[in-house]
Amino acid sequence: MKYCPKCGAPLADDAVFCTQCGERLTVATPAPAPVVEEAPAPVVEEASAPVVEEAPAPAAEPAPEAAPAPEAAPAAAPAPAQQSASFTVEEVDNRKIYCIMAYIGVFWLLGLLISPEKHDPRVRFHVGQGIIASIVDAAVYVTAGIVTGVLGIIGGPVIAALNALIWLSANAVAALFLVFGIVKVCKKQDAYLPIIGRMAFYK
Repeated sequence: MKYCPKCGAPLADDAVFCTQCGERLTVATPAPAPVVEEAPAPVVEEASAPVVEEAPAPAAEPAPEAAPAPEAAPAAAPAPAQQSASFTVEEVDNRKIYCIMAYIGVFWLLGLLISPEKHDPRVRFHVGQGIIASIVDAAVYVTAGIVTGVLGIIGGPVIAALNALIWLSANAVAALFLVFGIVKVCKKQDAYLPIIGRMAFYK
């Protein structure tokens, strides 16, 4: 938007005369745009690639002669027939033997007296269990003998059956201690005998 220079009325940009006072308006001609000359692009000379001379290929060396094949090894001699194994007393674990013997009668004396096994803690433990088992077995058998002897005076089939039951119970107690102790030794377990095991005085 432009304005009349005479009366100041607002006019359109393309108006030639003022609509209020009739004043002729001067149309400004736009100045010609300056011509910008483009600078010539610099000529870039391409560098010539260096010429690489190929080195002559080395002469092929003669292939080495193949090594002679090794001679076949002589057949292995047949293995001798396996002989039955025989073990000496030293090759067997003496401690295990003494531990088992401790629960059989009075053979606990072996582990109690023979060196150096008598100083082994495991042998001493099972010898102690065997000693207390022998003492209890002896007490049970003595008691059974006394009781059956007194009952034998009375006599009769009922007393005879009762005496047999008493002796059977005494043998069962002894067998219980024997089997329990040997099984624990074979399993490499140092376990106390039932009921009486902790009363052992030799350890």
